[in-house]
Amino acid sequence: MALETADPDWLTHYLKHQKLLEPFTKEQLHALVKQAIEKHPDLTENVRQLADVDPAHRKIFVHGLGWDTTAETLTSVFSKYGEIEDCKAVTDKVSGNT
Repeated sequence: MALETADPDWLTHYLKHQKLLEPFTKEQLHALVKQAIEKHPDLTENVRQLADVDPAHRKIFVHGLGWDTTAETLTSVFSKYGEIEDCKAVTDKVSGNT
């Protein structure tokens, strides 16, 4: 996210806002961001860009899969929601089942 450098006081504003948000828990910050996006839908793209930077923000874990589930079947099912960068079906080392 680019900081607005046209404003000479941008760093002061940035640090003030950062200090204001420090005491909040992760859950409270999630709620604040959700409320902000609901009031200002144009923020959605900003949030998406920030989340896309770190692959950890794009990972999902699916539990309770059938024994015959493969990476290919997972990719097939989830690809309708967007691009799949990587897919692994974790298997039991002894049985080989997922």
